[in-house]
Amino acid sequence: MIAPLDKRRTDAAALKLRIIGFVGLVALLLLQACSTLTLGYNRAATLGYWWLDSQLDLNEAQSQQLRTDLDALHRWHRREALPQYAALLQRWEQLAAQDITPAQACEQFEAARTLLMPIATRSAQPLAQLGQSLSPAQVDHLRRQQAKDNQRFRQDFVEAPQNGLDQRVDRLIDRLEMFYGRLDPTQRQLVREHLARGSFDGAVALAERERRQNDVRQTVAALQATPAQGAALVQAVVQRSLDSPSSTYRNASRQWQREGCALIAALHNSSSPAQRANVAARLRDHMGDFTLLAQQD
Repeated sequence: MIAPLDKRRTDAAALKLRIIGFVGLVALLLLQACSTLTLGYNRAATLGYWWLDSQLDLNEAQSQQLRTDLDALHRWHRREALPQYAALLQRWEQLAAQDITPAQACEQFEAARTLLMPIATRSAQPLAQLGQSLSPAQVDHLRRQQAKDNQRFRQDFVEAPQNGLDQRVDRLIDRLEMFYGRLDPTQRQLVREHLARGSFDGAVALAERERRQNDVRQTVAALQATPAQGAALVQAVVQRSLDSPSSTYRNASRQWQREGCALIAALHNSSSPAQRANVAARLRDHMGDFTLLAQQD
């Protein structure tokens, strides 16, 4: 089963969704929607503001407008998106009781991925206005923050042995155990072996990160030069984040996804009745959280 991400793992989720720069707001709100705790979701707008402020060093006027926009987006998301998430998790709960194929795992990944675009569409105009208001100093601040993030990524997934295999194994096992419970030694070895023989290339992933970051900065310049096209420009940069113009990255990413789906299917098919019951129970908890949250004002 492909499991939603717990709020403690938002750093890993940001890597999965791959939207860099101020457009990362879209990813952040989706991640918070996939949190198990009502408190975490209710703080999504605040967390989104903090993240964007750390990236851009917002001034007072930008901060006030951004908080207003985030609150409005959060209200819309609670009302419109959470029921769709609950329906998706209901399908996952049905799958949890049976063996699954890699193709089924990939189908569920794509189903979750489609939930991202309505958020991108809804947030396009506010993000365009934010981009249009950025000063050269703020764009430079963003560039420096991106460079720091890239250095950490380079250390963790390019320079580390086997593209950071140990860290990737530990992170994935942590996420899996949040749903399945404790993995046994055979299952842990299964995860390690799948990742070890996989084709993940940190250098390719880093090159794509840098391409997207440059794309965001170029989009900011375009927003300021042609403000009337703001929403379209933001939607376009989000689309390029989801469907890269780099054939090298597209081909690699598709292979990584196929390998990930095979791993999820193999791990799930190795799970015990008790582990599958754990998955179903956790998904039901999420569904209950989403349903209650969607009904709140």
